[in-house]
Amino acid sequence: MDIEIKEEFKNAKEELEHATEELKTFRNKKQERLYELLLKMANEEERNDHQKKYWGIMIDELREEKARLNNRVKFFMDQMVYYRNKLTEFNNNAVKRKSETVSSEEDVDRRASDRIKK
Repeated sequence: MDIEIKEEFKNAKEELEHATEELKTFRNKKQERLYELLLKMANEEERNDHQKKYWGIMIDELREEKARLNNRVKFFMDQMVYYRNKLTEFNNNAVKRKSETVSSEEDVDRRASDRIKK
């Protein structure tokens, strides 16, 4: 009976060692998987940071382009106002010259009619 107990003890010890090895293997695989997941998450976070930096740069460039375009639009609007004012001034001068011409023509006509009357 001692031999059977020794044999059972030996078998139990081997099963315990086998189970311990399986547990270690399981833990190692679990740790490896966890490490892989952490590495994957770190890579994704790094990629997300890279994407954030990329989009940040793109947004900055778009803001700069928008500012440049706004400046160009402001410049052209200022030019348009300037030329509109010049055109208005020119038209006012033309009207003034025309009225002066009309009044000088009336003066000429009046003088001519005065001469004729004399």
